[in-house]
Amino acid sequence: MKAANILLVDEDRNFLRVLTYHVQEFGYHAKPVASGRQALERLKDEKVDLVATDLKVPEISD
Repeated sequence: MKAANILLVDEDRNFLRVLTYHVQEFGYHAKPVASGRQALERLKDEKVDLVATDLKVPEISD
């Protein structure tokens, strides 16, 4: 079975780095981005199976 592509979105780069490490340790393909704009661009260009995001992403949430 092919590993899922998971888009990880969080402006806290340290947390994003740790989360990316753990997602990869479980055998998934992590696609980390640090902003809402980057996430939207990735979603236009790439197929992802799951998005894990902070609830309040700068540039997108009110």
